[in-house]
Amino acid sequence: LLQSQGRLVSLLYRRDAPPSQQSPPTAVLAAQLGVWGFRRDELTRCLKPPPALYKFVNVRQLQALAAHGWFDMVLVSVWFWSDPAPAFAEMVMPTLRAHSPAHKQPFVSLLVDDAHAVRAARLATGETDAATREGYERQAATLLPRLRSLYALADVVSHVSAEDQRADRALFPDVRRWLLLRTPIRVMRALPKHAAAPHRQFGHTRHVGFLGNGQTATNHQAIQWFLSECWPSLRLAYPTMRLRLVGRPPGSKTNSSGVVRCEAASSPEVAHCGWAWGTPYAGVEAANGIDELGFYSADALLDEALSWRIFVAPIHATTGINTKLLLALELGVPIVVSTAAALPLDLAAPSHAAAATAATAVAADATATAANTTAAAAATL
Repeated sequence: LLQSQGRLVSLLYRRDAPPSQQSPPTAVLAAQLGVWGFRRDELTRCLKPPPALYKFVNVRQLQALAAHGWFDMVLVSVWFWSDPAPAFAEMVMPTLRAHSPAHKQPFVSLLVDDAHAVRAARLATGETDAATREGYERQAATLLPRLRSLYALADVVSHVSAEDQRADRALFPDVRRWLLLRTPIRVMRALPKHAAAPHRQFGHTRHVGFLGNGQTATNHQAIQWFLSECWPSLRLAYPTMRLRLVGRPPGSKTNSSGVVRCEAASSPEVAHCGWAWGTPYAGVEAANGIDELGFYSADALLDEALSWRIFVAPIHATTGINTKLLLALELGVPIVVSTAAALPLDLAAPSHAAAATAATAVAADATATAANTTAAAAATL
């Protein structure tokens, strides 16, 4: 959209993903931005005018980029993945304001996906590891003044979901301007435009699907809860049922050779080591119908999702949009979803998704949905 309006677009990013997980690959991204003569070895030294691709090195690099006054508008995502270390936005915003020329101050929009202080409080409520729970409680308290300072430096605070914005508006009434982002769902399609309806196997398998990065607390808490509270009754009803977990397992590390999983048997002291941590299934996942599949490419994910009998999203500690639901909706896979995950997508009273909160309700809905092979029709996106 910005390019179609004649804007020169640059991107500053913080970390490289392994080449097999880059979507799109760095060179393709550079081409999409219109960066010609791209050289990967120049990323960390690049101080070229837009359009350009920059890899973050240090605050001095940010100061130099800001001082040139090249940017009319800056979009900054707000995340706290490395908390209690400063968020990237907490480094960018004061540097940008202090070092941009006085007559060339850019218009800055913060892009917020989650009401972060509220999310931390919800994570604390659902956490079973005492030390981790104390960390979330501290985070919930410290994020309030940090977000207040961050929002004060922005021209506008933009949220992905109305649920997030309602929560933040109540906490930060002094923000000068709010915007609600609206992204067309069609840009998140898994299938090509006008593609024929794929062959779905959900009436012929015992696969229960889940999609999510296990490094993200909302995901690993959801699966720990589901395995503890719902999986026993599901396996009792369907002994051959298998839970198919797509995404990097909790506690895994990334190095130059790829993803190294955290093994519960050899690391019993590590909290959230593997998807089944804190449940009776830790270390004996496969024998109990739990398949940790790891990261999948787009094509492999599509093949896997078409085999799901149902898709579960038992997310409780969330305020934002769970985009994982869009894949199942597009493919017409029956969904069992928590009320917290359903609300931001207006699925509170869905026709082809069961929304529930209590463990007994989720388990009952999953069992009933699994038994009904005609539970869903493909959603029109």
